[in-house]
Amino acid sequence: MQRKIFLVQSKLNELGISPASVSLDGRNDIIVKSPFTNKTLKVKILARSGPKPAGGTGADALDWWISENITADAVALVDLEKERCWLFKKADIPRLAQQHPQGKYHLYMYLDRNVEIRYERRCFVNEFDEFLIENSFKTIFG
Repeated sequence: MQRKIFLVQSKLNELGISPASVSLDGRNDIIVKSPFTNKTLKVKILARSGPKPAGGTGADALDWWISENITADAVALVDLEKERCWLFKKADIPRLAQQHPQGKYHLYMYLDRNVEIRYERRCFVNEFDEFLIENSFKTIFG
């Protein structure tokens, strides 16, 4: 099993979602049966092994490219280095992504609060705390 899937499953288990309620669907997706509603939701999982310089030479950031055409109900973004997971409703991605080239969304999180930014969208890792899996799972699965 891929580490990113295992990490998301472990986090969900810690939050009371039984491993029996989670199944694999494709390479980067899981199906989760909500313990609150018995509804099943498909979750797309994307991971980074840690931060990298934004734009190749900028400040360290975590970033993910998310297809416009995902069929999942939710998206889990994973930082494997720090074992952090953020969980978003599919509808949150267009609203929160900082860039939107054709066919995909680019969502990134700077680690250093002193980075000079060009616009007023969320872009610092702490600004996404509400989406950490432990904070958002009830909204997603409730």
